[in-house]
Formats: sequence, structure tokens, C-alpha cells
Amino acid sequence: MATTKYISTQNLQEALDLVKAKVVLKETGKGLSTNDLTNELKQKCDQAATKVEQLEATGGQANVIEKIKVNGTEQQVGAEKDVNITVPTKVSDLTNDSKFQTEEQVNAKISAVYKPGGSLAFASLPEPSATVLGMVYNVTDGFTTTDNFLEGAGKAHPAGENVAVVDVGEGNYKFDVLSGFVDLSGYTNTEGMTQAIGTAKQEAISAAASATDTKLATYVKAADLVAATTEEIQAMFTSWTA
Repeated sequence: MATTKYISTQNLQEALDLVKAKVVLKETGKGLSTNDLTNELKQKCDQAATKVEQLEATGGQANVIEKIKVNGTEQQVGAEKDVNITVPTKVSDLTNDSKFQTEEQVNAKISAVYKPGGSLAFASLPEPSATVLGMVYNVTDGFTTTDNFLEGAGKAHPAGENVAVVDVGEGNYKFDVLSGFVDLSGYTNTEGMTQAIGTAKQEAISAAASATDTKLATYVKAADLVAATTEEIQAMFTSWTA
């Protein structure tokens, strides 16, 4: 047979005392919360509030960026509080302070490399210009340079020399004799050397003969020798005294 439990008048006060120990009475203006604030947390909150008050009193403020600069230039803040910073995406947007060569400049350098122009007579050489820059011509006949040559006018060269068109600056072009030029105008040829040697030899012989004649003139010839007489010998001692 089932039984029913109830609180009697004898244990009602005991039950009410237990309920009072287990619950907190509601206070006006306050609600119930599961976020219990401990004394330690309350102390930390009070300390934080004190520090904020101290910072505000000394002029402190929130760490907010007020200006943005790129290489020292202040950037404009947009209506939506944004800043558009342009980042170079092409080489042409940068300053070429290292003097990197462009495609045009490289092609110009390549075009200046020597290129064979074939064999031509001196009179058929083209006028030096940008259109024939770097061309090398083999001159089939002997020639004398003109003002169109780097080495100047008046230099003689044999047949078979190679000349190239070069840029001498400021839009001027000239021929350059690739074999170089050695000025031998200060040297004599074989004929001149033979003649000089012959002249020197003759002068040496003449000088030697003249010197010999002068020296021989001081000697007594055998034909001029005559025996001294007795009187001549005795006369040599007449000045002697005893």
C-alpha cells in the first residue's frame, strides 16, 4: 500500500529554515544572474577604472592612427574612412636609378655590333651614317684616309684593309681602320739605308786615310837619310866643357 509524505506542523518551521538558507530574497531593481562577481574580480575592475581615470587626467587617449604617410607624403583619407595606397605594378612606375637598359637601348647596342658589309673599292665606300653603323667593309685597293676616318686624313693603307663604321658621338659617324695604323714616316727604307751605310763607310775611309797621312808626315823617309860627317859629329860636342 503506497504512502503519502507531508509536512506536519511540527516540522514546518524546520523546513522553512532550510528554504531560507538555500535561497536569496529578491531585491528591488536587481535581477538574478549566473555571473558571480568575486571580490578578486571586483578589485581588478576597480584598479582598471582607476588607471583609465589617471590616463584621461594626463591627456591620454585611445591608440588611434590619425595620419598615414607613404615615403613622407600624407595620404588622403576617403569618405569611407579608407586610404588608397598605390603600389607600383610596372617598371615604368619606378625611378631607374640603376640605369637598367630598355629593349630599345639594348637593340641599339646590338645594332652597333660589327656586321660584314662585303668587299668594296675605296671609292665605293658609303658615307658613314647611322644606317650603316657597325658595317665592316673590306677595301680591295690601297687608299689614303680622308676626314671621314677616325685617324684623320692623309694616312696610307694597303689593299685588303677592313674598315668599320663607328659612332663618334653627337650624331657623327666615321670609318675606323680595324688593323690600326703605324706611322713609319720617321723611318728610312732599304734603299735609303744602303745609301746611308755607303756614305758612312766612305767618310770613315777618308777620315782614316787623312789621319794616316798626317801621322806619316811626321816620320823621316829612308831616302832622306844621309850619314853625318866627322866634322858634324865633332861639332855636337864643342859646347861641352871639361
